[in-house]
Amino acid sequence: MNCNNQTTYYIFYDELTVMMVTDVDEMCEYLADEAILYGYAYNEDMARTLMAECMSRISVG
Repeated sequence: MNCNNQTTYYIFYDELTVMMVTDVDEMCEYLADEAILYGYAYNEDMARTLMAECMSRISVG
């Protein structure tokens, strides 16, 4: 777990959406609902880049 109070952004996707969350409880809910973890980042700019990459990959896929 991230011990230095840095925000972690988690990128998830399912058949309908791509989403970014920072809350661990939300992350667990998405995993329980069978969303797929695409990646994570420690800053919002990188998280948005990952989100865009994920959207383009699943739209092609």
